[in-house]
Amino acid sequence: MPAASPLQRLVDGHVRAQRHVEALGRLARAAGGAAPSPDQREAARAALHHLDHRVPVEDAAIRDTLMPALIESMAGSDAVCLRELGDAAMAARRDVASAWRSLRPALAALADGAGAPLDPAAVALLAERCAFARRIEAGELLPLAARLLDDAALAALARRLA
Repeated sequence: MPAASPLQRLVDGHVRAQRHVEALGRLARAAGGAAPSPDQREAARAALHHLDHRVPVEDAAIRDTLMPALIESMAGSDAVCLRELGDAAMAARRDVASAWRSLRPALAALADGAGAPLDPAAVALLAERCAFARRIEAGELLPLAARLLDDAALAALARRLA
């Protein structure tokens, strides 16, 4: 089976992030300060890994590879609109990172087996910010990239995501 395109990999990253955020919601409802079960610890570890390692790679790929290639592919006022869309996508990703930073210490404690409660409101904020970022990227930015980017730009993005 051929490897997924780098644009599809970014969409898939949103799907994985959504699954991890949903797991955090379940942890927030279930943990309540009690020592976490092995399954809860594993869910916490998986979310930590994804949000600590994969999301920053995706952020950098969009900021440093996707956006410059898109802007280069456009001319005139279209590039200005594209820059605004890119700025909105990166602002949404910064908002996700901010929400993640506030939640990370409690999740790390859960992953280590401590009975630290997750704040349901903080999990809900992270979920809201992830959904907003997904709407901008999967709804607007990535479909535009699929139409405009050539094979060389897509290959550079794939390398950046690897």
